Amino acid sequence: MQFKINGEPADVVIENEKNALEVIRSFQGILEKNLIISTIEIDKKFYSPQNPDLINIPLESIDEINIEVGTQEEIAASLLHESKGMLSNIINDLKKNGFSHTPQYSEIIDWIIETLKSVNSITAFHLNEIKILTTTLHQIKAYLNDSEREEAKIPSLCNIIENMIQFFDSLQLKISNQFKIDRNDLLQALDNCRTELPEISESLQVGKDREAFGKIHTVINVLETCSIYFRQNHSEMPADYQDEAEQSYQELNSLLTDIVVAFERGDFVLIADLFEYELPDKLESYKNLIEQIDE
Repeated sequence: MQFKINGEPADVVIENEKNALEVIRSFQGILEKNLIISTIEIDKKFYSPQNPDLINIPLESIDEINIEVGTQEEIAASLLHESKGMLSNIINDLKKNGFSHTPQYSEIIDWIIETLKSVNSITAFHLNEIKILTTTLHQIKAYLNDSEREEAKIPSLCNIIENMIQFFDSLQLKISNQFKIDRNDLLQALDNCRTELPEISESLQVGKDREAFGKIHTVINVLETCSIYFRQNHSEMPADYQDEAEQSYQELNSLLTDIVVAFERGDFVLIADLFEYELPDKLESYKNLIEQIDE
């Protein structure tokens, strides 16, 4: 059996391991603490480290095993980059071949959903954007497999997927150790959100939820960024604003949860109400607090 690490031949001593799972567990035990296994390739077939089928692969049946390892940040960034490429391929194929490859699309979407779960589990903090993206992927998969799907809706579907890709870029940035939020950019983003809220709310109220999709993601991205900024800069605020900032941080996370739950349930009426009646004042309050932070 040929053993490789990140595609390069490696000298690994097999002792009492009898199957692929035992080999993976032994190898994981000797890795440096900051490294984890992302994927396993056994004779040209890929497995996740948690795949239960590994225990059923005896060592004597394996010709080659390649284990991909890296830091959490490297693996998350690589998985998100691969997911973006797959979504782009779906868009191109939909435009060219319509719904003829729907079974393959479903498999790809399932893989991306599992990837998002993996990314969320290895990042320093959980991101509501991942929940929104996962819900949207489930909705796209359901539509692709709907017998009443319409070829005329393919441009709209492609537009939704294209909007998703930019949020994968946002996720890649947020999981990076170099992620730094510029205060002025955040203040401008909050102003832009306030301007767009009435339009988003109106689109949702008249049933144009697909048209509002990209802008909903933008709002959630800004709120998520705002939450991270509060946490990162809490100690930099004047003492008499810190309690208010802590309360705003808790309220912001609660609001994000409400939006995510409503999105998962398809309750766009509730989202429209939140965007029209609750968010404008909240955004102004967050902006005022951020302006108190001296960078």
